[in-house]
Amino acid sequence: MKALLTEEKRQKIEDALHSPLFMLLSVAIGFYGVFGGEGAIMPSLVMNGELFGLSLLFSRRFSAGLMPYFAVIAVGAQLVAQWTDILPYLPWGIPIALATVYHFIRYPKKLSRGYSYNGIVLTSVAILLGGAFGTTAEELFNPAALYHYLALGILLLLLYLVYAADYKTQKPELAMEHFLWCMLFMGVICVAIAGKYAWIWWENRGNPDFYHGWFPSRNTVANLLLMAIPVPFYFAKKEGKAYSRIFSLLLGLVFYVAALFTTARTALLFGTVEVLLCLVWFYYGKKDLKIKLIGSLLALLLAVAAALVFGDMLADIFPHKFGSEGGFHFVRPGEARVELFWQSFVDLAKAPFFGVGIASMDDAFYKIPMACIRWYHLYFPQIWGSMGLFGCFAYLYHGYRRYRLATYRPTLQTVALTLSYIGLFFYSQTDPGEFIPLPFGHFAIIIFILLECRCEKDLSFSPLVQSPAFLLGYAKEKE
Repeated sequence: MKALLTEEKRQKIEDALHSPLFMLLSVAIGFYGVFGGEGAIMPSLVMNGELFGLSLLFSRRFSAGLMPYFAVIAVGAQLVAQWTDILPYLPWGIPIALATVYHFIRYPKKLSRGYSYNGIVLTSVAILLGGAFGTTAEELFNPAALYHYLALGILLLLLYLVYAADYKTQKPELAMEHFLWCMLFMGVICVAIAGKYAWIWWENRGNPDFYHGWFPSRNTVANLLLMAIPVPFYFAKKEGKAYSRIFSLLLGLVFYVAALFTTARTALLFGTVEVLLCLVWFYYGKKDLKIKLIGSLLALLLAVAAALVFGDMLADIFPHKFGSEGGFHFVRPGEARVELFWQSFVDLAKAPFFGVGIASMDDAFYKIPMACIRWYHLYFPQIWGSMGLFGCFAYLYHGYRRYRLATYRPTLQTVALTLSYIGLFFYSQTDPGEFIPLPFGHFAIIIFILLECRCEKDLSFSPLVQSPAFLLGYAKEKE
């Protein structure tokens, strides 16, 4: 292969693999997995998986496979513990594994430890020490618990090393642009999924047996959309054709409406906060007043149309989701999350230094679903409950370093990445979020590597105390 591909040809291939046209191929395959029926989901995942392998085979950049990976995540969100459907397709993973091994051998890169590294090491140690001297062998070697234990404790650290080595050989601005394009197209696939389930509702509305579990993957799709919502607003603020920027603004609002369709409470509450942050960001400044005015009028028309077309849907679904004999409850009485919140303090008192561990099933008063661990479905209780005071210290240190990366000389690209992470952080307040290693922990790792790369050579970071208004201002890059 080395003889067949000259450096010039290889560069053309790499540019093609990073182009929006290649991303559209992954999106088209993803649409097949969304609209082709239940039997199309796994073939779609396999095709994008093989596309990921081919990307690694022909490109020196590990990030070349990012779009097929994102498409797999989005389309695969439709599968909820459907192991009988997945297992027959596992042999298709062999070529992907071989391509990955070939990539590391053929295109070796120097491992790099950047500003995020120490924080990731500390949080990895907190995960591994969680439940020290308390977790039983039976609990630890449960397949789901062992996977999350090793993935959160070791795999994310390895992924950091792989992506840091890869991204630090690229121009930061181009790497961030490629990531944002991938996020945009992933959001488009998620809109298609939400649209499909909206149609399913239309065909089954009024059937009292329909509403329970009608959208089983709603939380995952909602979280992906929360992360994707800021990206169209980035393209709306970026210099370009007026019609393209206005379309991007409307697309951001479509992402938000699609998130509402999922009826996930995270989308209803934090999705609204997220889109308001994005709108403030978009309208800030005195430039492009004409685009903002036209965009506002079209956005108003879109909102009215959405209310007329989909208002009945939300009005029909919400009472079934949040209603009970006692009335409308956004948080239902006796809900597991409320009990889990108080249980986290009990667990902290029981094991104050290292927590009870993510694998612990001791005193678990709710049935643990397949492939799940001791999740509190709340970000901060997850830390002090399962990792104790050491976990609090580790995540505080890690969070501080992330804060400095996010606020360092912000540009349009870095603000978009920061808002995308804020969407993930919001999701983590009501669901496992970042404590699901793949894809959400992985997403966070990539975002902060990208932020890290641009300031690696200039560590004059922002001070500890800085107003959140940094999101509205941008520093000019020094050459």
